[in-house]
Amino acid sequence: MKTPPFELLQVLIAVAESKNFYEAAIRLKITQPSISHKMKQLESFMPMAIFQLQGKRKVLTHYGRSLYDVAIVQSNQLEKNIEQLHRQYADAEHLTLRIGGRPEVIDCMASAFNFAGKIEMLNLSSSEAVEKLRTHQIDIAISYIAPDSSEIIAKKLFQSSSHFRIHHKFLKVKNKKLSLDLVKDEIFLKQTPCIIYHKDGHMLKDWLKHLNLSLDMLKIVYVAEDWRTVQNLVDQGLGYALVPEYIQSHSQGAVQSIELPNQIMPKYTFYALYDKGLKKIEPFQKILSALTAARRRG
Repeated sequence: MKTPPFELLQVLIAVAESKNFYEAAIRLKITQPSISHKMKQLESFMPMAIFQLQGKRKVLTHYGRSLYDVAIVQSNQLEKNIEQLHRQYADAEHLTLRIGGRPEVIDCMASAFNFAGKIEMLNLSSSEAVEKLRTHQIDIAISYIAPDSSEIIAKKLFQSSSHFRIHHKFLKVKNKKLSLDLVKDEIFLKQTPCIIYHKDGHMLKDWLKHLNLSLDMLKIVYVAEDWRTVQNLVDQGLGYALVPEYIQSHSQGAVQSIELPNQIMPKYTFYALYDKGLKKIEPFQKILSALTAARRRG
């Protein structure tokens, strides 16, 4: 059996998605007799009938509906492939650069997003960003997860350690100085108000595990879904928190910070991840270089 021209399958898609041949003809901007002629051509390639009469109307047979299902999948894939090809050869001003990652991480790189085209930012977790990159739904994933794939290039952006941050008023009341010994003090950690980055956050859990403590032992006053919110609450003097280094405090000295030991709380390396097939696009390469340069300056 010979494979029919894709043009005929496109007509089949229009017919299957229309009420009748007349509506399909309007959709394709051709005449109704042309639709009928092309469907007869398509049937000549097929081993079974595509249409059957239902009263005075022609409707798809079960085989015809199955053929439509195959055609629509191939049509969608062709559109994606053509879009990818266009993106490769288009001018930067015609490109849309899709970037996924945590908003606070993307904010760190904002000054480097000097791009002639359009930029779409997607608020995604590290794992979500990697998955959308794998399925070609975004162009750049900013993530600390570097997948083991020969198809994905990982360009290192920056490293971030874990910091214990607390408003000075809690130290003043207890006549304490911020030190590593204090951050390990079980009584201090239990009695002082605590702010956490949602209950599934690993950073504080890892530190508590090292100290043989658990979350339910702490005096948790707020649970936030964003690192910037966590830091803002610390800045307001509402409690202490473990916060990534790249999250900045705006308290003008009211908040004290200490870096936790790397042996216990290892640094997280963030990467710009992208499909190797995009490395031929010059504007794309320029923005990747700008991202890396921005972090070096920072």
